[in-house]
Amino acid sequence: MIIPIQYTIFISVSMFFYAGGSLNNPDAQGYSFWTNFLSDLGRTRGYSGKPNTISSIFFTIVYSLFGILLIPFLIAVTHFFEENQDEKRLSKLGTVFGIFSAITLIGIAFTPWDIYTVAHGIFAGIQPIVVVLSLVFYSIAMLHNKKYPNRYAFTFLVLTGIWMISIIISLLATYDTALGDLVIIVTLQKITTFSSLICLFIQGYGAWMLEKSET
Repeated sequence: MIIPIQYTIFISVSMFFYAGGSLNNPDAQGYSFWTNFLSDLGRTRGYSGKPNTISSIFFTIVYSLFGILLIPFLIAVTHFFEENQDEKRLSKLGTVFGIFSAITLIGIAFTPWDIYTVAHGIFAGIQPIVVVLSLVFYSIAMLHNKKYPNRYAFTFLVLTGIWMISIIISLLATYDTALGDLVIIVTLQKITTFSSLICLFIQGYGAWMLEKSET
């Protein structure tokens, strides 16, 4: 539940201090929510050519914290799924892929894409796949579990659909500098990211309530 709050605060500060410029307009002032990717915040220099030190520091902090804090949550939540071997295996698979997604977040944090373009691209490319796999396995585990409310599984399934749409459009995208194409891709990235944060808060709250009911 802490992750979405700290992410929103830190990423907002990072956007405020962004050095300016975007893929289609290097002369743009500041950060554009609709034409700048989130990874632009981690660049050592903005597209404007100006140093992006403060913004990149906050970006690195928020993404590395996201990944680090996600791991213990994923490990801890598996203890809810011990009614039978099937849901136990499903939750463990969900956790494994979830941890991989956390690692990609940390990787994205420490590979500014204006310097480590290939490495950053690998982490960013792997992330949607492992996130979807984690969501699917956890959704099935929740539906198998009699104690875990189904509404949390449905929340994961909705998020899975959002991620799948994002993956499909990303694969079809040309990534040229046409403003319309850029706005669609960037907006979709924001929708996916903030939907994930909302879902994570809901899941954290659900796990907390379930934990309290068992004590």
